[in-house]
Amino acid sequence: MALRLLARRALKRRTTTQFPYTQVYSSPTAIVDEISSSLRAFSTTTTVSKQVEELLAKFHGFQCSRGFSTETEVEARPRPPDAGAEGGGEDAAKKRRRKKQSQTISPVLDSPPLAASPAAQEREFLPAPKFPKLDVTSKHRVIEKLEAEDWVRGGGQGAKVVLPPHYSDPQKVFQMLQHAKSGSYSSSEKARLSWIFHRFSESGWVSDQALALYINSKFFPTAVSRFRKFFSSRSTPELRGLLIQMGPSNAALQFLFPIFAEFCITEFSAEINRYRELVSTADLTKPDAWYPFARAIKRKVIYHQGPTNSGKTYMALKRFMEASNGIYCSPLRLLAMEVFDKVNAQGIHCNLHTGQEKKDVLFANHLACTVEMSYLSKQWEVAVIDEVQMMSDEYRGWAWTRAFLGLQADEVHVCGDPSAVPLLRSLCAATGDILVQNEYERFKPLTLNSTSLNGDFANVEAGDCIVAFSRKDIFDVKREVELVTKHKCCVVYGALPP
Repeated sequence: MALRLLARRALKRRTTTQFPYTQVYSSPTAIVDEISSSLRAFSTTTTVSKQVEELLAKFHGFQCSRGFSTETEVEARPRPPDAGAEGGGEDAAKKRRRKKQSQTISPVLDSPPLAASPAAQEREFLPAPKFPKLDVTSKHRVIEKLEAEDWVRGGGQGAKVVLPPHYSDPQKVFQMLQHAKSGSYSSSEKARLSWIFHRFSESGWVSDQALALYINSKFFPTAVSRFRKFFSSRSTPELRGLLIQMGPSNAALQFLFPIFAEFCITEFSAEINRYRELVSTADLTKPDAWYPFARAIKRKVIYHQGPTNSGKTYMALKRFMEASNGIYCSPLRLLAMEVFDKVNAQGIHCNLHTGQEKKDVLFANHLACTVEMSYLSKQWEVAVIDEVQMMSDEYRGWAWTRAFLGLQADEVHVCGDPSAVPLLRSLCAATGDILVQNEYERFKPLTLNSTSLNGDFANVEAGDCIVAFSRKDIFDVKREVELVTKHKCCVVYGALPP
């Protein structure tokens, strides 16, 4: 198709200069010669010349195969056979013969275009390739990007700039920008400011400082984009020139961030407050803040401290049974069952909740449970937490901490040994509770016997307690004592079922 158009242009050039009106050719050979000379004169590149030679060679081969390569052959060509006697076939044959022997060729300018094949027509109307549009309003504009790069390499980055006195206070600068009117600035200034704010948005130091203002990483790009539009449209030429002179340097970041902080506090106060509340709720460094309903009560914490068999748990349970409702948190399931039986035997309805069973009594306002099953959503008059020194245990300490911090009770009675006093004082200082300490002594002194059993379990008396260090040893000692004495033994260990 391209060669056909080239041939048309060549014939047009020759015919309009040498033959301004018409030119008559006596044979196709004359036409080929004229086109050949025109194409050779018109084609200037090597590629086009080669394509022209190939086209002409194909055309001469076509002439020879058709049998009219010379003018004499065209004139001596025999008449075509008649199409028939009827319908004017002879007249039509004469017209075709005369048209081939002498044909008048009009100038190429007035001739109709050559018909192309369907494939060529399809290729001719293919859509033009689409190239990405040049963004002339951002830092990616070619000319201004090169200028900005030259500006950065030429010393704009890190240049020392002395701030005028009226630009040293960020709050005053922000107020000046607030009351300023939107103005216009050149594309070169826009490209340079774009580089500076790009560095501002990508700076880790700026994002960390923004996080201290409760501008999280998800909202930070939006805040920077809004601040960029605000600053670029309202800044004075002097302020823009000052910032451009600094360039995308640390000095520019330190100059812009205080203004950015004032802008965020003014424009995004709702987002900042919302994120601050979220952070305070998810702060794991202050466990006392996890229980706001317990913090709303001015609790009185009574610490019953003393050794074993000193009556500290008895005094706490006495106040537990006197209250209109209460909860007892036990370290062991058997101890919770003992309190459950004792309180119900006194005529006070009490429920039992452990990890393995629940016993609910009608009209019960008291609850005996293991410490892991303590109810924090209900308000109690009295709460008793036994063996509070277990709060420091590596595996179960969380249950005592949760019960102490989260129980909604007017009085919290805590029983334990003196080792837990410093921890309770620090917790009460954090929660704001009142701490009262009650100290107890043993009813009977603990003395060391001068004689032992001498390895003979027959010397065991009623009421003695034997401590073993494995469950297998417990059952072995029980069987041995029952064989050599008339006493019956009971066993107690951690995984004992009820």
